[in-house]
Amino acid sequence: MEKKTETKPKIFIGSSAESLNISYAIQKNLEYDADVTVWPQSIFKPSRTSLDSLLKALDDNDFGIFVFTGDDLTTIRDVKEKTTRDNVIFELGLFIGRLGQGRSFIFKQRGEELHLPTDLLGLTPLDFPTDRSDGNLEAALGPACHTIRGILKDLGSNDQSEEDSDTPSEEEKATESDSIVMLNSWLRQNKSLISDVALNFNKLDDDLNLFPGTTKIHIKVMALKMNLKIVEEGDNTIMLKGTPRRVKMEE
Repeated sequence: MEKKTETKPKIFIGSSAESLNISYAIQKNLEYDADVTVWPQSIFKPSRTSLDSLLKALDDNDFGIFVFTGDDLTTIRDVKEKTTRDNVIFELGLFIGRLGQGRSFIFKQRGEELHLPTDLLGLTPLDFPTDRSDGNLEAALGPACHTIRGILKDLGSNDQSEEDSDTPSEEEKATESDSIVMLNSWLRQNKSLISDVALNFNKLDDDLNLFPGTTKIHIKVMALKMNLKIVEEGDNTIMLKGTPRRVKMEE
């Protein structure tokens, strides 16, 4: 009987350009445990849009790690807050939507005051110190990466663990990727319906025939990219204000 070769899990790491040193240090820590790819390493092809490249990364990877650092200052309800680059939050949302929370992780610098979207408050970030006297970033990331190492052993790759599970079919995957485009289009086409009106996540999913939970995962990141102000937010609703502009995806 032929022995089945164990496949190494594949990990995608997303971050801002300013945080690439952290991403590469994570990659170094996990190089013997998984095939780890940081976002500039042939993920974004010149022949594809950024969104197409991200959707391909979803198909190719079993886990996602996202480095959250306070690269931007955002005014939220008249208060300036340190926030993570919006494209990194968007990428995390894509991975949670496809792979689930158990395969999508946030790395965050310990002690950094960082505003997180309320939808992500249930996720516990893996933090790491920045005050080592020797400045050894790989060593600082060691404990957090060891936590990931244990999860890799428990879950393995999608190919190993989900042959008979509810992995989306190719048709479903295409539909899921189109959902993001459809939601973006709806926001731009319904300018008069957006301002000061509570939008229900479940109703939008039903109206646009989207996967359940798609609107809740993506609408806030899209709104910020489109220069829409988030006026209020509930568990199942959001109220926006402003005139949406076309989204331009950039890394």
